[in-house]
Amino acid sequence: CDSKRISRDHGSVYFWIHRDDLKQGDFEKVLCFVQN
Repeated sequence: CDSKRISRDHGSVYFWIHRDDLKQGDFEKVLCFVQN
């Protein structure tokens, strides 16, 4: 993910990803798997 990392939990990395289709500045919490 190219989004900003906000927190780590249980070895997983969570990101806030902007939903352009919402057009309200809302963010969706998405679980991303980091290979690095």
